Amino acid sequence: MPDLYIDSFKFACPKGEDGLKIFEIYIQDIISMRDLLNVNWLGIYVSGKLTEVLTETDSYPPWKDVKKAIDHLNLQDEIQASDIFYIINELLKKGPAIEDKLGIDDILTDNYQCVPSYHYSDRLTPFIENYKDFTSKICFRCHLDAPQKSVPYFLTNNLRDEDNTIRVKTEIFDCDFVMSRHAAEFLWHSMELFQQPTILMSLSFIYELIR
Repeated sequence: MPDLYIDSFKFACPKGEDGLKIFEIYIQDIISMRDLLNVNWLGIYVSGKLTEVLTETDSYPPWKDVKKAIDHLNLQDEIQASDIFYIINELLKKGPAIEDKLGIDDILTDNYQCVPSYHYSDRLTPFIENYKDFTSKICFRCHLDAPQKSVPYFLTNNLRDEDNTIRVKTEIFDCDFVMSRHAAEFLWHSMELFQQPTILMSLSFIYELIR
């Protein structure tokens, strides 16, 4: 089954001062993700820090602003404010956190590189850090699953049409594993990767994420 990873920024509601055009793009984005609710041939994953970063940046969609934007854009026949919140909540329930899938609490990374980077570099700092953390964990999962897994798909914002592939390189120095059934399928491999008698092992991953 192919995997789809949803960038946390896809859920971030614009501010009122950003203007109606930005709100329209956001609402249409959420509408387009509605079809994912009925997809059973994709594994859908989000960041375990999604709620934290939305709270920290005050990016949960405010009911009043969403309803006002829908009314101004004359989208009432297409969607209601309640539908926006329903789609978001259902996607969060459908898409488990990648940390739960991996059976980890967190990872320690360094020397992160992403090409292209323009699509996330002007975000608020918590979103930038979350992007790097999330894509590093995607690389980790790709490494553990290789060669069984296909290239992962990544849903993000602001990429130009000609940029349909994201190339990520990161070094993972440490990982906190959760001893639970969620970790069982990766534990044997992960212990081989991280158990070093005298030094902490550096893993360098280069993976392509298909837009």
